[in-house]
Amino acid sequence: MIHQQYGVLRPFATAAIVLAPLQSPGGGGEGGWAFNCGSDTTVAGADGLIYRADQAYAEGEAGHLSGFAHDITIDHLYIDGPGEERALYGQIRVETPIYRFPVEPGLYELTLRMTDRVSNGPGAVVQKVLVDGRPLISDLDVYSLVGKQRSLDIRRAVSAGGDLLDVAIEPQTTGRSFIAAIALHAIEANPPRLAAVQELSAIPTYGGALLTWRQPPGARQDGYQVAVLDAERDLVALSHRYLTWALVPAGTDLSYEIAARRSDGTIGDAVATDGVDERDRSQSNTRWIELEIDPADQRRMERALPGKFRVPATLTIRWNDADRQGQLQRNHESEPPEEILQVPNRRGPRRRRFRCCVAQRELPRREPTS
Repeated sequence: MIHQQYGVLRPFATAAIVLAPLQSPGGGGEGGWAFNCGSDTTVAGADGLIYRADQAYAEGEAGHLSGFAHDITIDHLYIDGPGEERALYGQIRVETPIYRFPVEPGLYELTLRMTDRVSNGPGAVVQKVLVDGRPLISDLDVYSLVGKQRSLDIRRAVSAGGDLLDVAIEPQTTGRSFIAAIALHAIEANPPRLAAVQELSAIPTYGGALLTWRQPPGARQDGYQVAVLDAERDLVALSHRYLTWALVPAGTDLSYEIAARRSDGTIGDAVATDGVDERDRSQSNTRWIELEIDPADQRRMERALPGKFRVPATLTIRWNDADRQGQLQRNHESEPPEEILQVPNRRGPRRRRFRCCVAQRELPRREPTS
């Protein structure tokens, strides 16, 4: 246990940062730049930025210096933001993409949007991010942070000392480097606090407690801070997550706090919930992983697969558990989707909540069956 008061450990800075307003709806100007990498489509992001079609660098204009545009399949992509943002991940720029931005000396926020479509486990694709040749992020493994075919949005505060700023995404050990969208915007002091996360819940599971929450709308956060506190408000565990769930120590004498984290490391308003005990392993002698569908996704599945109508759809679940990987696929027609799905697990019973993806095939509806 870490015997320090949680309030002391919170990484609040004396002067936090906020994005300066854009000077142009196209994503350029004094406020900054944003690009939908590898794509000729302009997309309005939920973060309030306009990601314009990709372009090559020219004097006075930001753009890419290297890399190639590449289309990827996003049928099963899961994103934490609204569905309209899927268009930011359908094309990417690969093979050591470098972007150059005209700037003035000062502080900026760099946004990197990524998704790993090909890896089947951690360590397959490891990248690094350099700003003006200096390391900003090392050991960047998208799969390890969020898994396969899921969006990852990283935000970091960077400093510019000249009139140009270069951002390079390079392979570090294995695989090729890639970027789906990128933005650079000026920041200033005295921002409003980050919005609090929504719908925080704690679910008993084997070996701990499962926390789930929803991303606050319109937030420009760099993931979330997850804190576990004891009855004396001492810090038991602290982690930085990009996924909207976390497996944490269990106990009714504990409490859990989740807060969105800004690019400079400061955090927003925390949301708390009481601790729960872990599930009793003696209550189950089966060796299964229980995959619990998120309630919002369950409702979405029910709308896509209404009872008594044959609307073919496919539910695909992928997981990676230590040295074991797998995929479960269910084809639903007249039956509503199940709330709990089970798959074999030789490591003993465990319970996990997950977000699923339903791919509905557009076919004419039939008459109700009796």
